[in-house]
Amino acid sequence: MTAPTQVSTATHQTHRHHRLSFVCVNDVYSFDDVDSSNTPNNPRGGWCRAATLMKQLVRQKKQQGEKIDVAAVTTVGATALDHHDDDHDNKFDETNASSTTVLAVVNGDVLGGSSLLQSRQGSIAIEVMNSIPIDLAVLGNHEFDHGDEILMQRVRESNFVWLGSNVYYPLYSSDGNDEEGDDDNLYKQEKVVRNCYSETKRGNDDIATDHFHHHHYFPGIHGNGKLYTLHGSDIKIGVFGLVTKVTPLISYPSKKVTFDPDILSVARRVTRTLRAQGAQIIVVITHLSEEEDRLLAMDSIAGVDLILGGHEHEPLAIMVHRNQQCDGENVDERNNAAQHETKNDGSPVEENNIAHQEKANQDRNEGGVLVFKCGMNAYWVGSVDLDILSGESGTVTSISTSWSMEAVNSRTAEDVTVSKIVKSHRTEAEASALISNFGESVASTIHLDDVVAIIGEKITHHNTNGHNSNVATTSAILPLDTRMSSVRRREATGGNLIADAMLWMLQTNICDGNNNNDSASLPMLAMINGGFIRGDTLYQPGFAFTVRDVLKELPFPHTMKVLEIEGIYLKKAMLQQLKGSSKGPTGAYPHLSSNASLSYGHGGDSFSSSDSKKDSDGEKFSIHSFTVNGMQVQDEQKYLIAVTTFVANGNEGCTAWLQGKQIENSAWTGVNMSCVLLKYLQCHGAIYPVLEGRVSLHK
Repeated sequence: MTAPTQVSTATHQTHRHHRLSFVCVNDVYSFDDVDSSNTPNNPRGGWCRAATLMKQLVRQKKQQGEKIDVAAVTTVGATALDHHDDDHDNKFDETNASSTTVLAVVNGDVLGGSSLLQSRQGSIAIEVMNSIPIDLAVLGNHEFDHGDEILMQRVRESNFVWLGSNVYYPLYSSDGNDEEGDDDNLYKQEKVVRNCYSETKRGNDDIATDHFHHHHYFPGIHGNGKLYTLHGSDIKIGVFGLVTKVTPLISYPSKKVTFDPDILSVARRVTRTLRAQGAQIIVVITHLSEEEDRLLAMDSIAGVDLILGGHEHEPLAIMVHRNQQCDGENVDERNNAAQHETKNDGSPVEENNIAHQEKANQDRNEGGVLVFKCGMNAYWVGSVDLDILSGESGTVTSISTSWSMEAVNSRTAEDVTVSKIVKSHRTEAEASALISNFGESVASTIHLDDVVAIIGEKITHHNTNGHNSNVATTSAILPLDTRMSSVRRREATGGNLIADAMLWMLQTNICDGNNNNDSASLPMLAMINGGFIRGDTLYQPGFAFTVRDVLKELPFPHTMKVLEIEGIYLKKAMLQQLKGSSKGPTGAYPHLSSNASLSYGHGGDSFSSSDSKKDSDGEKFSIHSFTVNGMQVQDEQKYLIAVTTFVANGNEGCTAWLQGKQIENSAWTGVNMSCVLLKYLQCHGAIYPVLEGRVSLHK
């Protein structure tokens, strides 16, 4: 789809036309047809096929730029442009620079989230991105899945620029102690960190010095952004990145890492710094919620011109108009801040430059600011063009934005270089994954392509009528749905299956553990959050479900936990799991076992306030009905619920689970969720997906 913005087309002979293009993907967890979401005849997405399309788009945009005869463009400080593969057409240097700059960009979440990425700790993604090559990437929440040290290693391996202006990390002295309050020492430490992380790869012309601003950015991350200069002019482009503030709740950064939740404050600070260095156009690479991206696009103080984002896993292209209010108090505040900024040569910025720049930004962006996301798994490769007009003085007078999304499917050939990289990892990674997920004893008896269950094509019900004779009836079986657009929004057959497997494991083994006889009499249920399910596939009736499919669906190395919890906290926990669902897809969305039913509502006053929860974002939820084994959940009654370690530890802000008491049992303690599902499927042999209204919105 292509949708150009409507902007003023009035030009003058002295105006110059420049083009800046971006080719992007985000939230890519799959690599080839083995682990990509697909049906046998319709593979989709994955790095192997997406790399082909990305390279093609880069070539085409450069060739189109030559034909439209816009001013030649080069970049400053993008190390990836100097480190390309053997394909000469993809190299960028002074001998083949075209009239359009094309930057290949990744908008977060590429180092974790699938079985192959987990087993290789994200290293395979870096090899792939280096080979394409990628120019810019922003940190996403899954970049922290393997911890701080592994992420630092991945950054060191990268031949491209990593961004993340709201991710801070302490610096250390030679004796390992934190350094605080000593600006000179901090500056020295910052310089050491920069030198350690390939800053020397940058060219020496027109490179902006990173200002410290008393923020210790994550090692190797360009927290104050990067500058790109349009060749043949003095126009500079500033690029920076922002990361979702909920990363500590959904991934595994250490407590040393700080994620600044004040997105607008960070954006204003960084854009002010970039403009002080001469940037006239600001592009943000984000891994934020759609709501945060919209607020950033609207903010006239930050005044960004384009947002390339990720995180929600669904494609998005919207134009947002800036807030036109510009009161005197804000102008004074911004001018005071401007007095503390310096240009590249060290001279102060004129007092009114920032306020004047904001007003100019509003006048030139008549079409609005594009917020653009490419879904997930490289199902689409995004393309965005900024056509820039500048006047005689070199000032940008107009920006026209156009965009498209190209589907990655069976008609897109696999890239030979990327395919070779993936194949070199897959055999060893898969052998390792079998052991790490199922244990050596189970792994020694199975193979990845072993069929463990069949999705039944029909189910037969035997009912007794008034004449005491059995009547057999059949009903169609639904597909097994693990699509993220389903499991993160509503009840889905894939979520129901996994919750049922967890309940089966609990009920089958509860009496086998030590001192669990008392607990065995308590009502039992199970819950799985939608974000834990990763296959993003619609398996049709008759599909043969294999060990490989189990790992594709449940790649995270989390075990099952059983909690003994009072009803009052169980209800609070379920309300917390629903947080965010009124605004869009959320990985916390709950799926329940077949013996439980939750009916909830949000907004309005028609629901019981005693069961309602209102968060800081104004979201309100109410429980209309919550039953286990047909009985309403009672506040003082104790329940046994099977969840994942991730949930039991209170992640995603669902802290009510911490009120539960863990029940130990060798059948599930230390057993990965993938193994729980495998054993359930092996025991049952057939899958009959159902939707039963287990979790529903009450209207």
